[in-house]
Amino acid sequence: MANKTTLKRLEDELGGFKRMQQGTRNFSRNLLDVAAGLNLQQHENGVEVSPHQQQHTTRFINLPSNLITTVMVFSIMMILVSFFEVKLKTIIYGLTTLWIIIIIWLIFTSYLKKIELK
Repeated sequence: MANKTTLKRLEDELGGFKRMQQGTRNFSRNLLDVAAGLNLQQHENGVEVSPHQQQHTTRFINLPSNLITTVMVFSIMMILVSFFEVKLKTIIYGLTTLWIIIIIWLIFTSYLKKIELK
């Protein structure tokens, strides 16, 4: 009886692993779709990209402005740490939230670019 229970648990865990693996594959496909959408920006600027590069290149839209924004956010956080003694945990939550917002913004703008080109 114990062997059947153990076998059932192993089958359940294997099924969970397979579902997780499929979810990872779907997530990877979605990331490649986003990357392809971001590459549309290069074609609008007249930059020629080979089909092989187009599949594997992930460039951000308007990289200089993103870089400036990131530097400004880190500067503000360092000021908060030094003057107001904000806890590190709060800063980590803030950074995580910031990056989630940036990723959502990039996906949304690339989606709008796809719609404009159709």
